[in-house]
Amino acid sequence: MNEYRNVQKRLAQGWNTWDTRSVLNHVLLPEALRIRLGVKDYASSTFLTEAFVLRKPKDGPTARSQAQVLPGPHAYDGSYTELRLNWQGIVLDVRSAHDGDDLVLLVEPVEMTAYPATLVAEVGILYNRPGWIARDGDHILASLPGREITIHCAGELRQEPNYPTDNPHFAFSLASPVCVSTGRTRTVQEAKDLLSEARTRHMARNEHYGERAELYHAMQTILAWDTIYEPKKDRVCTPVSRKWNINWGGYVLFDWDTYFAGWMASIDHPDLAIANAVEITHERSRHGFIPNFAADENNISDDRSQPPVGSMAIRAILDKWGPGYNWVIDEVFEDLLSWNRWWPGARQVSEGLLAWGVLPKQASTTGHWATSSNYSDLQGAMWESGLDNSPMYDDVPFDT
Repeated sequence: MNEYRNVQKRLAQGWNTWDTRSVLNHVLLPEALRIRLGVKDYASSTFLTEAFVLRKPKDGPTARSQAQVLPGPHAYDGSYTELRLNWQGIVLDVRSAHDGDDLVLLVEPVEMTAYPATLVAEVGILYNRPGWIARDGDHILASLPGREITIHCAGELRQEPNYPTDNPHFAFSLASPVCVSTGRTRTVQEAKDLLSEARTRHMARNEHYGERAELYHAMQTILAWDTIYEPKKDRVCTPVSRKWNINWGGYVLFDWDTYFAGWMASIDHPDLAIANAVEITHERSRHGFIPNFAADENNISDDRSQPPVGSMAIRAILDKWGPGYNWVIDEVFEDLLSWNRWWPGARQVSEGLLAWGVLPKQASTTGHWATSSNYSDLQGAMWESGLDNSPMYDDVPFDT
């Protein structure tokens, strides 16, 4: 247990896009100091407070108003991130890098409205963590347990009181680039130079994979953008979607998706690999299986599991990283054994043959799951296969 808590402590450190509620939020852990970027559009009189990586909307009246994010490179530790934001005819490049313990953010307009939009950088503390924040002349001061952090800016400042903000903030015209940094003021040119160096260092990692460099880069980038800090259980993990986390109350982990995320991360990030494998394993249901999904407020698929790939994924991670991580076996063994033994009793239809299925309704209602319309039915049994959109089981008999 101590070894695993040390893994989580190593992960939950420094500036990164930890907050699931927006890829424009940068959070410092463990203190949970947040810099939230928002955009005011004057043509539509709307304010963008959050943005996600979503499917591109179809052309139509809502396509312009929905923020589109094109994710770029993202180091696992947040030492470099890059994205392009397209919203209401406003196109921005948003990049970040570490300078020692400091964060440097640079927002550059690519396309702009006739009257330039406003960028708001709001500073707050998440998760009801201790500390206080105040505007102090040309900077913002954050007093946190054990240290103080100053937030500085470079750009064309605006003063308007009618932004939907609750905390000290800077507001800038987006007619020109804006830099927000901690520790000290940095010019826009200083930020550009720092970001260029950070990007070069990050992209150089891909060269290790030779002809597969592009494949590695795509996979690593996706994993990094999906990795968050989940405060309810004080953990770093990689859910399938930030937007889905919001829709499910704060987080949702899917069974084999999370095992596969851990397996993929094991190429070069053993701590993140282990964190994902352990966290989904620890979501074991009261019936003894790892659920199809587990979300906030005990909202788990209490009637069904998913293909039992957990032991295979964890073995692959340990084979990759050697005996120094064998303590992981003690962390997950009982849960995996319980899951293995659950299948014959719940899904065996004849000796040696299992079938996808669901538990009866009276045995599978607990927590928020009791309000769901998709439990103990054919759809739930199909979802247990993990092949969510496959027509393979459309005409298969159910409950016969």
